[in-house]
Amino acid sequence: MMYRKSFEVVGYTYNADYHCIQCTLEYVQEKYKDTYSLWHDQFLGFRDEANDMDLILSDDEGNEVHPIFLDQVGDLVYEDDEDNQYMPHCGDCGEEIS
Repeated sequence: MMYRKSFEVVGYTYNADYHCIQCTLEYVQEKYKDTYSLWHDQFLGFRDEANDMDLILSDDEGNEVHPIFLDQVGDLVYEDDEDNQYMPHCGDCGEEIS
């Protein structure tokens, strides 16, 4: 059985939406393709492996790209008028962020 850590990165927020790790990787690789040699770790986030440093990435509006940690997902669940609960989903592919 694999146990997950509360500080595991399960998604990211940028461009005013939630995004899964895979879609974020594709977005970052496209946006920063000429800038960094990127490496992604589920606990550390994005790193410039050539310079061994953490990266602070920005979205299309200049806002910082923020990780969503596993222990934050419960705070992102929302309810409709009939008390149905919904998990956050990726704004690109629709995958549930969990």
